[in-house]
Parts: sequence; C-alpha cells; structure tokens
Amino acid sequence: MTAWGAALIGARVFSLVALAPFLGAQLPTSVRLALGWGLAVALWPLAAPPAEAGPLLLAALLIKEAAVGAAIGFVASLVFGAAYAAGRLAETAGGLPGLAPAHRLLAVVLFFGIGGHRLVLAAFWRSYQVIPIETVPPIATFGPAVALLARLTADLIAVALGLAAPVLAATLLADLLASLVSRFAPEVAGHVMALPLRAVATLGTLAAGTLLLARAMAGQVRAGDTATRELLRLFGP
Repeated sequence: MTAWGAALIGARVFSLVALAPFLGAQLPTSVRLALGWGLAVALWPLAAPPAEAGPLLLAALLIKEAAVGAAIGFVASLVFGAAYAAGRLAETAGGLPGLAPAHRLLAVVLFFGIGGHRLVLAAFWRSYQVIPIETVPPIATFGPAVALLARLTADLIAVALGLAAPVLAATLLADLLASLVSRFAPEVAGHVMALPLRAVATLGTLAAGTLLLARAMAGQVRAGDTATRELLRLFGP
C-alpha cells in the first residue's frame, strides 16, 4: 500500500468512524484509531490511486473520500441523534440529569440488536463499488447530496419529538396530579411533590416505551439505508 493509497483509504474510513456512534464515536481516540485501522487494513486491496495522478487530482480524491465517508457516517448517526435529542427533552422535563447519554447508549444496544450495523457496513463496502477511489464525482452532485442530508436532519427532529412526546405528556400529567393534590391537601406543597412525580413518570414512560424506541429505530435504519443508497447513486457515475 502506497502512502497516498493509505491516506485515501483512511480518509473514507476515519470519516465514517468519527461520526458513527456504533463504531465508537464516544469512545477514546485510541479505540477509534484501532477500529479505523482495522477497517482500513481490510480494505487495503482497494487502495490504488490512479497511476498518473498529480497533486491536484490526489487532493481532490482525498477530499472526495472524506466526503463520502462523512456522508455515510452522518446518515448512520441520525438515528442516534434522534434518540439523544429525545433523551435530552425527557431529561429536561423529568429533571433527571444524565438521561440523554443513557438513552443514546440504549439506542446503540438496540441498533446492534436489529442488525443496523450490518446495513451500514454493507453500504460502506458497497460505496467502494459505486464510487471507486480513483473517481471524482462531478461537483454538480454535491448540491442534491447536501439537500438530501438537510431533509434527513429535518426528519431527525420529527422523530425526536415523536419519541419524547409520551414522556412530555406523562410529566404534564404528573404536574396536574401534583396541583390537584396540593389543592385538596394544602399542607402538601405542589412543587415539592411534582419533582418525584415527574421523575417516576419519566422513567416509567421510557421503560414502557423501549418497544416504541426499537420500532422507531428499525424504521429509521431502513430509511437511512434507503438514503445511503440514494447518496451513493448521486455520487456514483
């Protein structure tokens, strides 16, 4: 493997590893480097830049490789972003610090459980068939690709709100219950009673909603696979 070949393989691989949570985006740098180099070694037969490539072409190929890996990693990260955003909303509503990272960790476990990692890695491998290292897509393809990524980001917000809606409704009911108790029992401070009720409602709803999260993730994984295929089609010849 030449130095340029290693750099081109590494650009696509490490862009994916940096953004995809299931590949250790939250892990120490040393672990992510080990994962990245493991993937790079597996892909080393593909690391053959054009024989007559000059510095400008090699630089363009390097940028393209990083963009392709980042695009696939970004699509793969969206489902975890939705889970984290929903957890952050639930954390704020329930007054439970640290809930958002735990919700994202649960999403990672469910992601492996439903086989999402296999779809992402298969798409990543397929990207080398659709967009070989030695090709540079036309600049005109980047506009539609960015528009597609923007639409997926908007979908993430909708999914996050959908996942958080049951928790928000449960905490609202907890507040109403605390207000009713305070009205009929003035010696009980409503705001004091509301805090534990919110926490119980949040945890209970999240526990009961694990199946909802799994179903939502399965749908998002399928949507992400479709979106990745569309991205590869845009970048491809």
